[in-house]
Amino acid sequence: MTAYRIPIARSLPPTAAFWARFVGDEEASEYPVVGLVLHLVYGMVGGGFFALLFERRVVESGQMDEKRGTIWGAVYGFLLSVFGIHVVLKRVLRMNPQSDERFIFHVSHLIYGVTLGAWLGSRAE
Repeated sequence: MTAYRIPIARSLPPTAAFWARFVGDEEASEYPVVGLVLHLVYGMVGGGFFALLFERRVVESGQMDEKRGTIWGAVYGFLLSVFGIHVVLKRVLRMNPQSDERFIFHVSHLIYGVTLGAWLGSRAE
């Protein structure tokens, strides 16, 4: 997700702004490594949470494959994106991204969800 987003948006993930606002003493641009590491950690935690939900769904339904995993991953990525825009960016960080920035934000989270879901779906038994 971040590999897709950074060259297009030409900016750090919002986690750098989060760090600057709640932990650091400087502008977000002074925390590129912290922002990227924090974003990676959030992504790992989010992926772990999805894996737990996904595993539960597989056990309950008895069937899962790449197609279902990809669809569920896309839904998850979309939900993360909506939460990210409306709660994290607008309410917590008091940011109001422009239309193009919101679009790239949504697309990058969809890429994350689709990739995660397809990967987990390919490993379901």
